[in-house]
Amino acid sequence: MEIIQRLRTHYPLTWLLSFAQLARSAFFSQLQVKLNKDKALKAVIKDIKAEHPDYGYRRVHACLPGVNHKKVQCLMGVKSIYPQF
Repeated sequence: MEIIQRLRTHYPLTWLLSFAQLARSAFFSQLQVKLNKDKALKAVIKDIKAEHPDYGYRRVHACLPGVNHKKVQCLMGVKSIYPQF
């Protein structure tokens, strides 16, 4: 990806993408800055955990309607937000 970016000024993009066997849409989708969708959800989970430190992922999930329990469990595992007994 970085090589294509550097060589893009010297060679046509279509030629570089065909040589790398990369679709044009895939190239441009990787260039876009992707927003962290989970950032707001992590903040909400931290607020819930600050208010209720003994809550596990099941109770936190119950406080978040419309959010998948696997997503809550994953975010709590990544952030090491576990219940304190």
